[in-house]
Amino acid sequence: MAPKKKGTAAIKKTPKRPKGGGGTKAGRPKKQADTVSTTSSTNLQEEPGGGSDEESDNGPYCICRGPDDHRFMISCDVCEDWFHGECIDIAKDVGENLIERFVCPNCTDVENNVVSLFKKICSYGKCVKAARLYGDGEKSAFCSDEHKQLWWEKGIASLPKKSLAKNTQNGLTQEELMALLNSNLAAVDPDDGQWRVQTRPFAPPATGAESPEAKSKTLAPGILTEEEVDILKTSAAERYKMGEEVVLCQKMLQLLDWASDRRKSLIASKHFDDAACGYDDRLDQVGVVGPFANWLHSDEAKEIFKAGSLDVGSRLSGDDKNICDKKRCKAHQGWYSIHTRDVRYQMKLLAMDANKKLDKERLIKQSAAERKLRKEAEKNYVQAVLPDGTLGPPRSA
Repeated sequence: MAPKKKGTAAIKKTPKRPKGGGGTKAGRPKKQADTVSTTSSTNLQEEPGGGSDEESDNGPYCICRGPDDHRFMISCDVCEDWFHGECIDIAKDVGENLIERFVCPNCTDVENNVVSLFKKICSYGKCVKAARLYGDGEKSAFCSDEHKQLWWEKGIASLPKKSLAKNTQNGLTQEELMALLNSNLAAVDPDDGQWRVQTRPFAPPATGAESPEAKSKTLAPGILTEEEVDILKTSAAERYKMGEEVVLCQKMLQLLDWASDRRKSLIASKHFDDAACGYDDRLDQVGVVGPFANWLHSDEAKEIFKAGSLDVGSRLSGDDKNICDKKRCKAHQGWYSIHTRDVRYQMKLLAMDANKKLDKERLIKQSAAERKLRKEAEKNYVQAVLPDGTLGPPRSA
């Protein structure tokens, strides 16, 4: 080997870190505790006793199967592989601040909801920071109290100071909006959590299980008009009739189940072939409320429901037999499934109609209660002129 010239520098090779022991998948050392990795040339300083780990990290990573070339990278929470932000179209600021869970394209499964989750951004203007909806602190749709205050100031400033201005929105001025915010006419809707103006300003303050309507289900005398009382009585009577029809439908289903069990027992006892029809003539009234209700009052029906079986009055042979023993009978094909489906659909329609009537009754009662509160708030009354020319006692309008 030729001697080294004086004054020249020797090249020192940097040893590579072994890939075994303590490395992540694909032999790559784990970069940080979080899922985002960024490297900079300023951090690639040689440490005593070893070379830079980042300089020799050739991967492969990402969908491009390339090395870690000091670009922004993010780790998949499923396969734990690392991906370049440019290759998966994720900017650095988005990956570092707005991703709650990252799932790479290889692991994404939309049908099983295995997808990336992004954080909701701040509601103020063009701010792209995450809203304070994550963590144990106070929840807010803004990233900071400053942006929340600026959002309110900007919204109020967009309204005119006078009602005759051209930029009036829905007839509200700055003063009117502030008055609305400070009144009891605006509140947070408990159903969706959104702030909104109440459309029923005279609604009873007590709602839910503690309300007087929920406890007694009746209003005090004098609140409902005679017409409203008649409507409520008629509606309640119709709902009661619908309830009786539902009970009849339940008995129809019970009779169908008994007929099906009767057919199975006859097949098991070798009285019928496996392909026998098994339809019972006593099912003819099933699905028709009126005739079925009349049949229930017969002695035969009372005995059947008392015994809990269609064996009562069953006739398998003779001219008066009431059970069909034909094989693959076309006249009664699918009798059990067809009748069951029709009866259940009839029960569904009855329930829907009953709920509509119940909602109408609630609306009438609520409107009557609001009418009473409105009269009390407005203090409207009338006085009749008596025959002697004087005014009579005041009465509510």
